[in-house]
Parts: sequence; structure tokens; C-alpha cells
Amino acid sequence: MKKLLTWLVVLALLLAPTTMMVAAAGAPVIDTTKKGSLDIFKYDLTAATADGVWTPGSYVSTGVYDKTGVNDVLGNDADAGVLTNGDTVYGYAVKGVEFTYLRVADVSTQTIAGKVQTLYGFAKNDTTAALLAALDMAYTDAVMTDGANTVSYFTSDSIFDAMEAAATANSTTLKNALEDLVAANGGTAMPLTDSYGHTEADELALGLYLIVETKVPETIVGTVTPFFVSLPMTSVDGDEWIYDITVYPKNASAVPTVEKTVREAATSGGTSDEYAKAITASIGDAAEYRVVSKLPPITSKASYLTKYVFTDTLPAGMTHVGTDVTVEIFADDALTDLVATWDADQFTAAVSGQTLTVTVTADGLTELNTSNAVYDDPADTDSGYSGLFMVVKYGATVGATAVLGDTGSTCGVTLTWERTSANYFGTISDDVHVHSFAFDLTKTFSDGDGDVANVKFVLKNTTDGKYIVAALADGVYTVTGYADAEADATVLVPTADGKVVVRGLEADTYAITETETDDGYMLLDSAIEMIITAENADAACTGCLDYALTASATVNGQDVTMTADAGSDNAVVPFSVINYRETPMPDTGENGMKTLIAAGIMMVAASVAVIMVATRRKEADRA
Repeated sequence: MKKLLTWLVVLALLLAPTTMMVAAAGAPVIDTTKKGSLDIFKYDLTAATADGVWTPGSYVSTGVYDKTGVNDVLGNDADAGVLTNGDTVYGYAVKGVEFTYLRVADVSTQTIAGKVQTLYGFAKNDTTAALLAALDMAYTDAVMTDGANTVSYFTSDSIFDAMEAAATANSTTLKNALEDLVAANGGTAMPLTDSYGHTEADELALGLYLIVETKVPETIVGTVTPFFVSLPMTSVDGDEWIYDITVYPKNASAVPTVEKTVREAATSGGTSDEYAKAITASIGDAAEYRVVSKLPPITSKASYLTKYVFTDTLPAGMTHVGTDVTVEIFADDALTDLVATWDADQFTAAVSGQTLTVTVTADGLTELNTSNAVYDDPADTDSGYSGLFMVVKYGATVGATAVLGDTGSTCGVTLTWERTSANYFGTISDDVHVHSFAFDLTKTFSDGDGDVANVKFVLKNTTDGKYIVAALADGVYTVTGYADAEADATVLVPTADGKVVVRGLEADTYAITETETDDGYMLLDSAIEMIITAENADAACTGCLDYALTASATVNGQDVTMTADAGSDNAVVPFSVINYRETPMPDTGENGMKTLIAAGIMMVAASVAVIMVATRRKEADRA
């Protein structure tokens, strides 16, 4: 009898490493009139281990409910937290887990060849047949069958060893089979675990129960291996029967990742294949966004993804380039091993205002969860695209009202995902920055008399070799495009107060050439060289998830202190241009005219004198 009781204890302990079991004390003799109960506490041991609160394998089941050793350590009321969806949890409790139980056998004492033993009697029906198939067993493994051939009796050794072997061979296959079994054969779903990670079932008929984790919230990635619970079971010391069982199933937890990067599109002069967390771009340029999400582990149907949605929100001044979106699946984080390129069957893309929403469809979710493109070995315990990388690409343009300077246009994306437990979801976000700048030129004349309306400039991006085309509104020029020839560039004319303001420039080198000035004043003999440089900031900007850029500038090699724009530092390059008067020519006014007249009279008089002298000589010669 002692050996029998020991095997009943093994029934509970065989749940390790996936389950710890303890129990409340009961009576020393089975009372068949009693009912049993099952309490389950679900804790995130992955997080607890990472935090140093829990050491895997440190807990030894004592056969009793361990408030001090387990519940107070992992479910301390003082450690209340708030989940993404607003729910409160305590300690490392996991809220929103569903367990389903199914009574599969009677506990029965039988005598075989003079040996008295406790066996599990399984009715010979479709449910038992499915269970035996999942455990790679058959009715021939039974130690006896009743006279009517309606019940087969199995030892605890054979049942528990088969469960362990099946889990070792392929836990995913086992989990899926038993999840289907309890769903198809009248299994009873327990209430979702609460803020303390707790759920319970009471008034249970005595017998052997199969317990399967059937729904999990978004953070749970490895559902617990299905396990058996015997009601009643014996205490660890083998001295008494216990009817109220407490179980501490272990789960692995993890979340997907999301990283957003950006680069300037080739259509806007972009030359780099590299994506970055922040770039500079001129107004009118196209930015290419890339979102990379490492998909969370998928290990059984209970951990299937039921929602995967990317929501990209642009700030004012930027606009999504329609719904031209690509979605690809890669097997490696270097994004070189392409597994699949999706089409309209797997995802949808919709733009509403400043928001682009990319939603994985039902077909896409099925592929995520069940594809055998990668995990096709029978020994694989992952399924679908578990742990692979989803890459989403789309574009946006920088608009006229984009924020200039160090603040830039912060463009964020949020991933929302769910598993099988309804109303339990997770979110994770990332953002990038697109920076633009401006210059503020003040035109003056040395004597204060010149007319700025007669002054003209053209602007060239010497880094790209393109002239700037801009639109004028309310005295401010805003970049709208580029031209190859100077003749097609926008002519920049100062306002009445001498201002030339050009907004929407990326960080590059520029030449500002004065092509005309007012009469009597000298043009600049060479173009003004303006260099805007943007480098990584020392700290993340307020309200941002990633580092932005900070800008500096020089004009003709001299440092310039950039000014703010709408509260954003280092946005505008201020400088001035002075025209001096031309070198004065000799006066040709009234006095000059008198001199010329006098000189003319003298020249005429001299001519007359010469003629008269010549005439007299001729007359003298005749005489």
C-alpha cells in the first residue's frame, strides 16, 4: 500500500518541469462521498527569474499549499502593476489564462493474479481513443479489461511515462492534440486567471483529470505541457489522502519586438541603402519607413496569434504616400533570408488622416501560426513563423508645415498583438525622426539707401548638384522641388524689410548666389557657402523613444548660432548680406561743361589764328 501511495504522489510530481503541485491536507482514508477541488496559480517565472526573484528548480514541492515559499514571493500584493490594457496584476501573476479540465478515468482498486493495486479505468470510447493516440498508446497497453470489454485499466506508470515521452518527442504536437481533445469532448473551461493569477474549480467528482492550457494572454509564449491530476491524491509523506489540489504551472513569457527606421527615398535624391533612426530631408522629399518586428514564439494552438496590427501615426506636416505597403517575412535578423512576400490576402493597409493601419488578415494569421515553411521537422517545437522577422515598408512625404530643427517630425509606430485570451492584448512602440531646417537672410545696403526689391538670389544644393525650387507665401519661401539648371531655379527676392527666408532644407552644403542688386551697388563677388550639419543628440528628445539629431551651421566657414523655430532649437541659420556702393566716376556736371566749352573756344580760336597766319604768308609771297 505504501508503494501505491508513493505512485500517486508521483502522479503529481511527474508534472515537473512544467508544473509544480502542492495540496492541502485531507483525511487518511479515501472518502468516496467527497468532492475534490483544483486551484491553479499562474506566475510569470520568466520575468521573475530575470529579476532575480526566482531560481528555476529551486522549489521543492512539500505537498501543502506554500503561501510563504511561492505565493508571497511571486504574488506579493505590494507589487501591483498595470498591464497594457489597463488591468491590475499583483507581483508576477499572469492574468487572463484559461485552463480546461476533462475527467478521463476512474480511480479503481483491482486485484490481478493476487496483486491488489490502484489503477485508472478508462472507458473504451472515442475520447479515450484520441487520448491514447496523442500519447502514442493503445488499448493493448492496459493491464486488464473488464468482463464487458467496456473499461480498460492502466497503471499510473504507463500513463505518466507516455505523457512525458510524448512531450519530449514534440510538445507542440502533444499540446495541439490535447487542446483539440478537451475542446471536442466536453472539457470544462475554468474562469480566466485573475489579478492574482488564480483560478479554481470545485465540486469535482473523484477521478483522473486531464488539464490543458487552452487560452493565454499576449505575453505567454510557451503553454504548459498538459498534465493529469488525480482526485484525491496522497500527500508527499504518503500518510493521507488530499482532495483539494493546488497547482503552480510554469510558463515562458516573451513579447514581440518592433523597430522603426527611415531613409530618404531615391526619388528624392537619397543615395544610401542604410536605414537610420533619424535623417534630414527637405520639404517635399519622400521618406521610406521600415518597421521590423521579431515575431513572438508560437508553440501550440493556445498560443496562436489572433491579432497583429501596425498603426503608424505621422505628425502634422507629413503625409503617408497612400497605401503602397510591402510586407515580407525573413528568417534572419540580417534580413537576407526571404521566406515569403505577402499580398492582399495576408494583410490590408488603410490611411485615415495622419494614420496608416496595416492589419494582418485571417489568412495572414493562419500563415503566421501554422506555416511549415521553416519548422517542418517533426521534432520542431515551434510552429508557423515563430521567432521570424516581419518587415513592413511604406512611405511618407515631408510637408510644408513640418517641424524644423532638433525636435523634427517624430513619426511613431505601435504594434498591437493578441493571442487566444479575448480582451488581453499587448502594445509596443518605436519612432524615428525626420529633420528639416531653414535660413533667414537679411539684406542691407551700406548707406541704407538701396532698394531691396531690385535684389535677387538663387539657391543651389551643392551636395546634390541641384537648384532649389520654392513657393512664396506670406513672405516665406518653402522648398517644393529641384531643378538641374539655374534658369529653372526659383529667384529669391527679399521682402520690404530685406528678409529672404527659405524653409525646408535638409542638412547639406548650399551655395547662395546674388545674381542682381540695386543700381550703384556692388554684387557679391562669389556665392555664399552655407553648411548645415546634423549629428546624433546627446539625449533623447522629450516624449520621444529614440535619439533625435541636433544641428549646427557655418556660413563661409564661420560658425553661426542657429535660432529656434516654434520652440524647436537649432532650426534656422541667420546671416546678413551687405552691398556697398560702386567706385565713384569723375563728375561731368556744370563745371565740367564750362571747361569743355572753354576748351572748345580756345581750340577754335587757335585754328582761326593758324589760318590767318597762313593766309598772310601767301599774300606776302605774291608781293
